[in-house]
Amino acid sequence: VLKKQAERIDAVQLRYSHRLLGFKILENNTIVEAKVCPCSGESLSDADQSRSFTVRSKYIVGSDGPSSTVAKGLGLNFDGFLNVGHTRSLLVRAPGLYENVLNRIGSTFMYQIIRKNFGFCGLVASDPKKHLWSFLQTIGEETTRASADKICREFLGTSNHEIVSDRNWYWNFFVAREWRKGPAFIAGDAAHSWPPFGALGGNTGYGDAVNLAWKLASVCNGVGGEVLLDSYETERRQTTIMTALFVLSNAPRQDMMNKFVIPFADSPFIKQWMKGNYYYANSGKHLGNHFSQSGLQLGTKYNKSPIISSHQSLPDDPYCEYLPCIHGGARLPLFHIRCPEDNSVIVSVHDLIHMQGYTLFVIVNNDHTNLGQHA
Repeated sequence: VLKKQAERIDAVQLRYSHRLLGFKILENNTIVEAKVCPCSGESLSDADQSRSFTVRSKYIVGSDGPSSTVAKGLGLNFDGFLNVGHTRSLLVRAPGLYENVLNRIGSTFMYQIIRKNFGFCGLVASDPKKHLWSFLQTIGEETTRASADKICREFLGTSNHEIVSDRNWYWNFFVAREWRKGPAFIAGDAAHSWPPFGALGGNTGYGDAVNLAWKLASVCNGVGGEVLLDSYETERRQTTIMTALFVLSNAPRQDMMNKFVIPFADSPFIKQWMKGNYYYANSGKHLGNHFSQSGLQLGTKYNKSPIISSHQSLPDDPYCEYLPCIHGGARLPLFHIRCPEDNSVIVSVHDLIHMQGYTLFVIVNNDHTNLGQHA
């Protein structure tokens, strides 16, 4: 969807398999000059670099991952932890396995498997039509040493498989202290990174992009200034820190798993504990679990933003519960009102937001409770 929308815009060029070599900020922070080149593989060849070219623009946004060239070029600082844990991810093709699992166990988002004295894995049927399975994570001292073939045999229970990819990676938690220097910004994994517990990396990155895009567009169109651009860091960093804390609370403790769970995987106590933990984490009623995130996703507040006139700071919603309210820095709740042009038509308030400019809503009776009931 995003790709198709970008392709519709004449001013946008999508250049795949290109790499940013470096950039300079010139003319008193008003121009960015970036050097870019096509790349034929993971490493740059002399032939690739000989085809480099220069791009000049008013702004540069580095959404180029945890090893961001833009962040390094700006000399940005980060808070967090490196190498908190280690895991291994595999992509495997196993013909016929999905049908067998579907018939014997049933369908679910993730299958969590423990093999006594071997390890734990979270297994997802990533593409049943192509027979592809993803080992999103493996935990266990044996899984770090075992061959990919042994891991598949232990967890899949079949020798009919093909290893598509096998990668080791480390759990890192970090959030940038600065998200902007002059005309240069960072977003997505370049600004924050954590393990995929709760599947929040993508959504947080989308939030960065949405927040920054309209502000850059406003400034370029002459209806915004430096304070508007400064608000990006203030707003997104506080939301990201809250998200990072949620992920940290959900991350399994590898040392505990290795000592107290994996060696006793066949005991009735561990089986009951795993079962209870699964229901707890999927009930949607508790503060820290993977699938109860409405408050985290929708209920964060942009307190202390320089573009919000109110000095009152509202608490963020509980992770598991979104509490709609109308307040500067909060998400506009979804509710319905009578259309201004035709009183007989009921429309969503979100449909009244102008796509190319600002929209002013005048709240006559700010009854948060009533709005919450209809949101």
